[in-house]
Amino acid sequence: MKKNVVYLLSHMYNNVSGGAGTYAHYLYNTFKNNEEFDFVLVTHDVDKSTNYILKTKNYNNFYKNIEEYYKAVEIHSKEYTNIIVHANTAIELYYFKNTNFKLIANVNDYEVVDIYKFIPKFISWYKLSSIKKILGKIKARYYEKNVLNNVDLIMTNSNYTKSRIIKGYGFDEDKVAVIHKAVDVSLFNKNHNSLNTRKYKNKLKTILFVGTDWQRKGLVELLAAVKLLKDKDYYVNLTILGIKNKGEIKKIKKIVEKLNLNNIDIHGLVTRDDIADYYINSDIFVLPTKLEAFGVSYIEAMSSKLFTIGSNLGGVPEIIKDSTNGLLLDHINKDEISTKIKIFLDEEIDIEKIIVDAKKTADSFKTEVMLEKIHKEYIGLLINEN
Repeated sequence: MKKNVVYLLSHMYNNVSGGAGTYAHYLYNTFKNNEEFDFVLVTHDVDKSTNYILKTKNYNNFYKNIEEYYKAVEIHSKEYTNIIVHANTAIELYYFKNTNFKLIANVNDYEVVDIYKFIPKFISWYKLSSIKKILGKIKARYYEKNVLNNVDLIMTNSNYTKSRIIKGYGFDEDKVAVIHKAVDVSLFNKNHNSLNTRKYKNKLKTILFVGTDWQRKGLVELLAAVKLLKDKDYYVNLTILGIKNKGEIKKIKKIVEKLNLNNIDIHGLVTRDDIADYYINSDIFVLPTKLEAFGVSYIEAMSSKLFTIGSNLGGVPEIIKDSTNGLLLDHINKDEISTKIKIFLDEEIDIEKIIVDAKKTADSFKTEVMLEKIHKEYIGLLINEN
């Protein structure tokens, strides 16, 4: 009988447009040849099973899929003595909560635990589609709390998320470990000479926005800010990435037409490799999000040597230090967003110093740092099993 195994449950793997798929890739590629424990990925989002991957049937239903994860692990784990099950999202552990396995749950946002506080905001952001989202989050809160009561360790992506979980669910501080999400900085390091190749003067600047959940990420307010800049004879390009389908793109185009804006380039979901090229071909990254547990996109932008503007809320200040490695927005409205963008356009701040400091910050969020911390948690739980 083999001794140690870690199972990673992940509803995304092939799909790397979101953070869950990218995270699963990092862990799988790092730990699949580990000598201290076997590492097995459990997912329906993969082409086929291998020695290190359990492919389950896809029912196109999240809750049915996670039941299949449980069945697959229950059979496969019989040859092991010490078993850890690590879920990319807490709810994926729902069917494991009464097992004797060591359980680790990722919690990467606080909108579920705080959903009752966010209901008015959801209605404002999502209009007619808000009811379905709100009901989904309320259901998720029930499942999440139920699961987290039975896990051995909760991994969160920011100190802010940790504080919300402890306050919202009443957990012990020792049960929650902060392991910031990381970026493969080598992917975004193509732009070593950006300060030389980007001629800030006499050039139409390109703003980059990345976000699937564009209402929550503040795209409406950013478009209004671009309109305000245009009215003051400040002209910019705006590239929008990550819009999930044609229907959402159509909604954005209606806003653009109503504001009579030009030079707006809208794209759907892109691969991790392709997204690096968009960063390289931009000058400034603006994400005026209204709710953010952490914000990996900020790190990607800073790693690409983009001047970065983010929101002073959630876990974002754990990345951006105002006027040191970027700028923070205290209010998410067109006036403040346009004012901050003008600071960049008018070079009212030492842009080169900001970008250099931002790059240093991004380098501190390397994948190696995240993976080392996760490995330490795995070993700690396996030692406690013995």
